[in-house]
Amino acid sequence: MNGRILSYWVDSAYGFAQSDEGKEFFFHKTDLPPGSKNPKKDDLITFDVRISPRNQKEKAFNVRPLTSADVLGGVS
Repeated sequence: MNGRILSYWVDSAYGFAQSDEGKEFFFHKTDLPPGSKNPKKDDLITFDVRISPRNQKEKAFNVRPLTSADVLGGVS
């Protein structure tokens, strides 16, 4: 799923992403690739969605910067 960063709090290590369809999802720093830079508001991203075992709500995981390959379906 593609979208953008709505907000990210470095001190709290969590934020919210919004899909291109307008749905909002919580994510934690552990949902970012290891060693990645902290995301910033309006960064374009791609991510997956799953149900959080903690609260049974949908959340973003595998949150990573959107690349041209993501946009073009793997063609660069």
